Amino acid sequence: MGISATGSGGGGGGASSGASSSGGGNKVSSGGASESSKAAAKAEPKTEVVAANPTTGTVKDKVDVNKPDETPNPYSSFAPYAEQVTAEKWTKDRTPGEGQVKKDDHLIGMLENRGFSAKEIYAKDADGKTMLDRVAAANNLDNPNLIQAGQSYILPSRNEPAETNAEASAHAQGLENAYADASADQKLGNLENQKASANSKAEASAQQGDATAKAKTDQTVGDMKNSVAKAGADAKATSVNGDAKADAASTQKAGNLEDSRVANTADAKAASVTGDAEAKAKADQTVGTMKDSVATNAADAKATSVNGDVKADATATQKTGAIEASSVTNTADAKASTVTGDAAAQAKAEQTVTSAVDSTVTNAANAKAETLTGEATTVADAKTTVGAVENSTVQNSATVEQTQGPQTQTVTADTQVQAEKAGTVTLADTAVATPSGVGTQQTGTVENVVGPAVVDQTALGLDGKGTSQQKLEVEGPQVAVTQQSDAAKVDQSATNYADPATTPVDASTAVLNASNVEFASQTSTGFQNSDLKAEGGMAAMSSDAQQAKYSLEGERMTAYHTGSNGTLDASVKANEVYIKDGSTGMADDFTQSGNTVTGNVDAHKITLDAHRSNSVQATLGTSAGDSTLDLKLPTGPYGGQPAGDNIHVPLADGNDFLNTTGGNPVLTVDKPSGQLHANQSDLKGDGVNLQYNLGKSDFIPQVDLSGTQGAQVGIQSAGGDLNGTFNGGPGSTMKIELTGDQPIPRVVTDPGSWVPIFGRPETASAPAGDGGTLNVNGFENVTIMRGDQTVWSSDPNWKP
Repeated sequence: MGISATGSGGGGGGASSGASSSGGGNKVSSGGASESSKAAAKAEPKTEVVAANPTTGTVKDKVDVNKPDETPNPYSSFAPYAEQVTAEKWTKDRTPGEGQVKKDDHLIGMLENRGFSAKEIYAKDADGKTMLDRVAAANNLDNPNLIQAGQSYILPSRNEPAETNAEASAHAQGLENAYADASADQKLGNLENQKASANSKAEASAQQGDATAKAKTDQTVGDMKNSVAKAGADAKATSVNGDAKADAASTQKAGNLEDSRVANTADAKAASVTGDAEAKAKADQTVGTMKDSVATNAADAKATSVNGDVKADATATQKTGAIEASSVTNTADAKASTVTGDAAAQAKAEQTVTSAVDSTVTNAANAKAETLTGEATTVADAKTTVGAVENSTVQNSATVEQTQGPQTQTVTADTQVQAEKAGTVTLADTAVATPSGVGTQQTGTVENVVGPAVVDQTALGLDGKGTSQQKLEVEGPQVAVTQQSDAAKVDQSATNYADPATTPVDASTAVLNASNVEFASQTSTGFQNSDLKAEGGMAAMSSDAQQAKYSLEGERMTAYHTGSNGTLDASVKANEVYIKDGSTGMADDFTQSGNTVTGNVDAHKITLDAHRSNSVQATLGTSAGDSTLDLKLPTGPYGGQPAGDNIHVPLADGNDFLNTTGGNPVLTVDKPSGQLHANQSDLKGDGVNLQYNLGKSDFIPQVDLSGTQGAQVGIQSAGGDLNGTFNGGPGSTMKIELTGDQPIPRVVTDPGSWVPIFGRPETASAPAGDGGTLNVNGFENVTIMRGDQTVWSSDPNWKP
């Protein structure tokens, strides 16, 4: 059907419009919504066509199809329905096509697909005719075994026809506006071994005026077994000099599915050269329980213009009951593209699943805005909620892309994943936004996990720009969590509420990784293992894991560890580092953490508070420049002594300060040149061993070993002055090794009250020169050596 018209509202012009609809071609089960025992083999739509309104200069085409018109059924004597079916191409491969049990490529199979048995097909009626004879006569077939692929045939069916199409088009050639509106409504009963489809399509185009296209589809079906149901709405609007608007909305509702497939799509495209363009797509899908089935729901909105503003808005909502051995996919895609105007793209995907067993759940929102000189605004929001998950994979993502000029912009990607109960499960949550000025937000909840679970939150592709927030709450003894982001500012938080008493050792893990950051905040709570990593800038980290690792390559790191009876492993290369192990509360200031502090820290300023720890087994130093190390070493349990530390302090050239309190260390300091100020106090235990390899460095010690027994001190010097004080405890000894032309230092000894002093010299000085003065108090023996030769010893039996 078509018309031509001339409008007066815009100075005249030509227009054409057409509308069409067809019914049949697919299968539906009995119990459909038709009130009649007859159905159309071919249906004409209910149409309203208005051409060239003299005031507005608008060409309209409106089509509203609720159900096919009633048409005589040539098979009414033995079949309640008839439908128009298009023959498929014959293939040697007899594997059913997508969603089909048998192909409609031969007449017998066509009849079987419509619910008739071979006995019924070949049985003769009162006139001696078989069903096959009746079908051949109705379709003017000389030989029922010869049919043509692509040709439509009228066939009997036990089932109501299930194809509903509405098409509307309006095309304005002059100054008129163009308006097309198509609506399709389909209501069916249960489906078995059948297909059902409902589609609406609206297309409007204009040269000088505005173009508006609206398409709406509503499909409702009952329970489905080995069947296919498809619903779609397609709206397309184009204009050269006017505005273009396209609006597509498709709603699909289905009952319980078994070995079936449902698909729902909404597609809107709006394009203009000089005007504005706006595209809106909305897809809404509701399904009951699913077994061995597939459900897809998609909304796609695309708006383009050269000089105008553009808006694209896509919303996809999917709800299903319990799914088993099935897959559900929900996507929203929005793209807005212009050259000189503003661009706004928004995509929202929301998905709800009652429970998932041996299944895959996928949800995605993707938004992209492109402009050269205008302002860009882009938002993607994805949310997945699963009541219970077992042996399944859940993927949730929000992706934002943006290209724009020097104007301001707003970009956000927001994702949420929730699961109330989980068995063996994989959850993947992704939020990506580019470039600068972006923001991503991800939240997830997974409760009552009874088996192994893997949960990932990822926000990559930001390349050190914008912000990213990731928050995850889980409850399960065997959960592995990963959070990744490369935004400029990152906030990561993972919490496990599982009862520690029922959690196996090494069963739960949290890995928080931030790269290219200016600042990262990372918190891990309730996991047995945690790995907090940051690259670039500054990071604040906190964990209560039994086995925790803190890693940074950047400017500054602050790490708090409240776990117990495990390991704190620090791997850091930065300018400044602060690490604290044990409770931060004042009430339990003397409570021991039972942890071993390990790792390798390279920084100019290191503060380690490990006085509650069991021991420190680490390398702490700097590779360049001046440095300050403030180390609070383990004090040991009340009334006891520390377990023992093994600490290596490699220092570079420069002016360095090594300050320690507490501990029972084996401490080795390497320094090639410069100055080393060593202030060490409150050392305890009977295994203290201090070794200073000084090179040509000047050494200024203030070391108190009075609380130790049998402490050993070794000093190697190749040219620096030694000026300072050592206070020893019972059995303390010191060995000073000189190399090259290093002058011998003056040593002043005070044996102390616990050893005999009769006949023991109190002072000694080197005749070869002055290498500084060391006050050595309370040491049992002090020896100065050069190579294998003893230069001086405090032993009264020693002779030069």
